Amino acid sequence: MWPYRCTQYFEIEDIAYSRKLQITSYYIDGIALYWHQKKLRSLGNQRATWEEYVEAICYKFEGQQGPLKDLME
Repeated sequence: MWPYRCTQYFEIEDIAYSRKLQITSYYIDGIALYWHQKKLRSLGNQRATWEEYVEAICYKFEGQQGPLKDLME
């Protein structure tokens, strides 16, 4: 559900594709933010696509309401 809501927000606000991960980090905290920072650091100079990021975070927190609840709120 949250990926859909994020996509809707990005379209409504005309957010550039390259800024999606940066915008996402503004709206998360706690475990989800820690995971986000660690994920981006692990990539080094590489850039994750939005689709790769969504897949990774859903895989990481599958079945855990807490971190994904941070994103939904």
